[in-house]
Amino acid sequence: MTVNDLINGALKGRGGFLESSNLFAVVGDIKTAELFVLNLQEFFTENLFRFSREESTDGVLIAAYPTEEQARECIDTMRANSHQAPGLILGSDWHILLGNSEKNALFAIPLAQYYVDYLASYLYKINSGNMALNIFDSLEAAEDSIDVIRYAIKGED
Repeated sequence: MTVNDLINGALKGRGGFLESSNLFAVVGDIKTAELFVLNLQEFFTENLFRFSREESTDGVLIAAYPTEEQARECIDTMRANSHQAPGLILGSDWHILLGNSEKNALFAIPLAQYYVDYLASYLYKINSGNMALNIFDSLEAAEDSIDVIRYAIKGED
């Protein structure tokens, strides 16, 4: 059973995480200012792994798109205008779960707020130490996942 299976099982009736295996992430490296496209689920999985090992990353999620082509268009738009391109994945009540391994913290914020904050972080090369771990369809589902993740990954209550 994967961590995502554990989380989804715990969240039945309270919403769940965004199925991201067929979605694409635009990721920015804060140190090098590189932009690249990754499978969104692989990006989240790598960040969960890093969080569980108390590691950090310089890669921040800039945007998520339903197609690889839209994600690549976003990179072109970012290079020209420093903002995300149309087609951004965003639900009105969606929240993103963030983890900070240095502070051993997990918390959720609205996805729209995340996009604005982390685009600025990328542009100004500010690393908050927070890693995007998953996107949820409600704040309750994101908050519920915190205990599950702590238990499944960190072995804590």
